[in-house]
Amino acid sequence: MTPLPHQPGAAALPAAGVSEEDPRPAAACLAVLRQLEATLQLGQKALLAYDLSAIEFATSEQARLRQEFETLWAWGIPRADTDAAELRAAQQRILHLGKTQAALLSRAQRYLNVLARLHAGANAAYSATPSDRVLVAEK
Repeated sequence: MTPLPHQPGAAALPAAGVSEEDPRPAAACLAVLRQLEATLQLGQKALLAYDLSAIEFATSEQARLRQEFETLWAWGIPRADTDAAELRAAQQRILHLGKTQAALLSRAQRYLNVLARLHAGANAAYSATPSDRVLVAEK
């Protein structure tokens, strides 16, 4: 089994190589989207394995890539037909991965809520405000 990037002895994800001098913003955008796709897949595997350090790593990488993508988007992306098709395909893959990750996060949250209720015991009650959603032991 290949070690995950956050584990010792594993290589970090390759940088997208985006700089302000990049003459090919569409190609740079594709590189960032491919990296985002890889981190979403990593995050899903981490969620399924309940690997907190991998979840943290994937989340921080996704945040970094979001900033990088926003910078590229600010430059404007050329509408070349060849790049547009690849960008649309990458967008569809990332949207699917994002929806899958959201479902996995929801499942993990439900699981953790069950564990919290079990840990709190029979004397636990929900707090008065629905937005808090924390268990509070009754006195």
